[in-house]
Amino acid sequence: MKNKILIAALLFSVLLSGCGSSADSSPAAVDNVDTWEDASEYEETELESSEGDLEYENADPEDTDDALLDEMQETEPPTTYELENICTGISDAGNGYKAEYTISTTNWIRASDPETLQNIWESIGGKEDLPDISNFHELSNDGFTNENAAVAFGTISFRNVTDGFDFTESNPRAFLCTLDAWDIYHHGHYVEGYIEYSSNHKYLNLWNVTMESLVSAKMSRNSWGPVPFMLVCSNVFTPDNPDGDESLNDYKIHCGYPAQDDLIIKLDSGD
Repeated sequence: MKNKILIAALLFSVLLSGCGSSADSSPAAVDNVDTWEDASEYEETELESSEGDLEYENADPEDTDDALLDEMQETEPPTTYELENICTGISDAGNGYKAEYTISTTNWIRASDPETLQNIWESIGGKEDLPDISNFHELSNDGFTNENAAVAFGTISFRNVTDGFDFTESNPRAFLCTLDAWDIYHHGHYVEGYIEYSSNHKYLNLWNVTMESLVSAKMSRNSWGPVPFMLVCSNVFTPDNPDGDESLNDYKIHCGYPAQDDLIIKLDSGD
């Protein structure tokens, strides 16, 4: 009898032990753990992608403004100079035909930066490359250099002011305008020039009034120009006048045909 009771107790204990091991190794428990881990990895991936998409929207406004400012500065056009010195007058072609000319120039600018000079030249309509400053010694033998010379850029135009008569292909008229800088030459500076017509160009000599100081306009319409030109003045910047000879502010260039109108070109202050 005692042996039967002992065997029954042992069997009951084995049954209890088997049930506990079966619960710990349940496939359902393992599946739950795997599913949680996969979901966590998916959420982290989605979060990283979202942060990347919102990177521009969350950017610092100041950083964005700086980037836009840098882009604007890279594309900003070069500095230009105003055509603020103006002379107008009447040119007479004879027989009552008259045209009004207008000359507009910048101030005298130091010639030390050829790239800046070329940019200004193009801004007033120049098409060809600007001649080197050293080219302007051929007439005066004065040795113009980028270090000592000053340059002024300008345009000249004509318009018909003749009452009752148009300028046409069948009735063209030629007009002249003298540029006379003898007043400046008398005070120690040579002035020469360069004008770019539609089909050719011409060097000008303003310190010795000859045909080389004349600008000509053949008008087959009631307006002509504006045509770009440049003037070069020698020895403006020297050891005696490192900031430029300010007496140029008082010297006149006589214009017209005959030359009876005055153009005063100021020395650029650099402001």
